[in-house]
Amino acid sequence: MYSLNNVKGGILVKDGKRTSCELGVIDSQSSLVSAACLDFTLGKVSEDTQYEVYLDDGIDGKAAKYAVESITVHPAYDSANHTNDVVIVQYNLGSKIEWQNIILPDFSYVFDKVVYVRRSLLDKDSMQWDTPKYIESSMGYNERCMELSVIYSYNQNTVAYGNYSLGTPSVDLTACRVPYGILYGLLNNQTHLIGVFSYAAISVYENLCNKVDYCSYYAMYAKFAPYIESVLGRSINLNLNYFGEGVIQTNASFSFGYKPIEDSRSTGFIVGDLYKNQSKSITFIPSDTSQDTKDTDSSDASRNEDDDTAEKSKDSRNLTGIIVGVCVSVVGLLIIGIVVFVCMRRRRERAVDPMGQQEIQNALEADIGGATAPGNMRRTSIDSIQRADLYDSPPVYESADSSHTASVTAKPEKA
Repeated sequence: MYSLNNVKGGILVKDGKRTSCELGVIDSQSSLVSAACLDFTLGKVSEDTQYEVYLDDGIDGKAAKYAVESITVHPAYDSANHTNDVVIVQYNLGSKIEWQNIILPDFSYVFDKVVYVRRSLLDKDSMQWDTPKYIESSMGYNERCMELSVIYSYNQNTVAYGNYSLGTPSVDLTACRVPYGILYGLLNNQTHLIGVFSYAAISVYENLCNKVDYCSYYAMYAKFAPYIESVLGRSINLNLNYFGEGVIQTNASFSFGYKPIEDSRSTGFIVGDLYKNQSKSITFIPSDTSQDTKDTDSSDASRNEDDDTAEKSKDSRNLTGIIVGVCVSVVGLLIIGIVVFVCMRRRRERAVDPMGQQEIQNALEADIGGATAPGNMRRTSIDSIQRADLYDSPPVYESADSSHTASVTAKPEKA
C-alpha cells in the first residue's frame, strides 16, 4: 500500500473558502498552482482576493496554513489554450526553509509507477484533512486523450494526461468522477512531484457527472525548473544526485506552444475550482452546458427581440388612439386609452419576462461546465468558469523579472 507520509500536499483557499485546487508543494515557502484557480482583473492577478495555502501533515507530521505573500504567473501563460500553466505562490517568507518535496527533473525517465492523488480539506478552521484518495497507474499512449487536446498531442513532455477511469468520486463524496488534483512519480520509494491538474477536455455535449469520455491534463514542471528557480532565487529539490546535472535541458525563458488547428467545436474545457464555493458546505457543480445550450440561448434572444419589436409597434398604435381621444376632448376615451396602454405594457413585460431570463442566466453562470475549443476561442453562453475567465485574446502578465505581488495580510481506490 502506498503512503503519502513522505510528501507534503496542500490546498488553495480563497477569501476563506476551500477550493478543489491542489498545490504542487515545492517547500515550506513556495508551491505551484493552476492559473485557472486564481482571480484576474484586466489580465493581472486580482489584489481584491485573499489567498491562503493549507498544508497537510506529510513529511514533518505538522499541518499548517499561511497567507500568500507573492504570486508570479508565467509570462507566457495563455488562458485560452492553457499552455505554460505555471503559477508560483510564496508564503511563510519570514522563516527558514524546513523541508522540501522532490520535483521531477526529467519525465523521460521510466518511473516504477505514477500515482494520481486527490486531497480534501474537511474543515479549514481545525485544519482537518480527509484521507487522501489515490490510484496507482502507469503513463502511456492514449489516442483519445490526444484527440481531445491538441495541446497534449504536441507537448507530451510538458503535459500529462489521465482518462475517465482515473477519476475519483472523493470531492466531498459526490457521485461525479472528477479529475485527481495532482500527479506524482514513484522511484525507489521516493515520491517525485510531476504536476497538478490544469484542465479537463470533454465533449461539449456531455455532462462531467455522467460516465463520459473525458481526459484530464496535468501541467508538468520538469522543463520549467530553471524558470521556477529564477523566480524563487534559490535551488529547488530536483534529486540531481540520482538523475545527474545534465538532465536539465531548458533555461529560465523556456515556454511551449501548439500548432493551430481548425475549430471543430467538439471539445470543451473544464478548469479551475471544481467546488461551489461555500464556507461550510461544499458541493460539486456538474458540467451540463453544451453547444446546444448556446445556440438555444441565441435563438431565444432573437425571438425575444422580435416580440419586443412587435409589442412596441402595438404600443405605438395604442398611443395614437389616445392622442385622437384627447383631440375630440372626450375624457372617457382618454381614460379608456390609458387603461388599454397599461394593459398592453404589462402584456409586453410578461412576454419578455426579464426576471425569468435573469434566473436562467444566473443558473447558467452558476455552472462550471463552460465549453470552449481551440481556434478562435469565442466565449460560450457562460462568461466565466468558476471565476476563471477564458479570454478572447491572451491576457498580458507581468514577467518574472517584475513579478506581480498580491498584497494579502491514504486510502487506495480500484483502478
